[in-house]
Amino acid sequence: LRKKLLTKKIERLVHILHCQRTFQYVHGQELFIGDTAGPIGKKLKIPSIVTTHSLYGFLEQLHGHILVEKTLANMEQADLLTTVSVKARRSYPWTLARRMKVIPNGYSVKSSGYLPETIIEATKGRGVILAAGYFIKSKRLNLAVSAFRALPQEIKDVYTLVLVGQGREENNLRRQVQELSLNRYVVFAGTVDPREMPAFYQRSDFVVQP
Repeated sequence: LRKKLLTKKIERLVHILHCQRTFQYVHGQELFIGDTAGPIGKKLKIPSIVTTHSLYGFLEQLHGHILVEKTLANMEQADLLTTVSVKARRSYPWTLARRMKVIPNGYSVKSSGYLPETIIEATKGRGVILAAGYFIKSKRLNLAVSAFRALPQEIKDVYTLVLVGQGREENNLRRQVQELSLNRYVVFAGTVDPREMPAFYQRSDFVVQP
């Protein structure tokens, strides 16, 4: 029911915006909501793209079989399907998998970007463990903090955990760092322009994705 209501709301808003701006195509990111780009594109008579990052089995566990079947029906209506890995593509039914284009996530390490002076100073002479993403529960950045706390002291003494991003969980993350007495080891870098992220990756010794 929630998906149905959200879909109707999205379709209504997209129609209004399309009348104002005349979209050339519609692109939906991730399933449960992004898959509605398929039927929306048909209604507006413009090309549609649906991109998924998730494995099919994970979606079934998260949303249930009935809802996922509706999602797949929406994807069938899209003009182009993309995903981020061959593994993800292979997890879907063949009728969809054969149409999926794989576009891997990643940054060009050739682009240096810009590392803020505050980060340079905070990590001077130390190794860097990087965790980046929206500060929301599903990203589980709290696990990165917990894992860092579990490291032997001799490792914590020579490494800094750099958290890149922002979101509604930021206060909880800061509180966690405070309660675990990790203030001297953890740096909050805030929001970073994607064009500058290569500099963070180049500076990092490890990247964690909890």
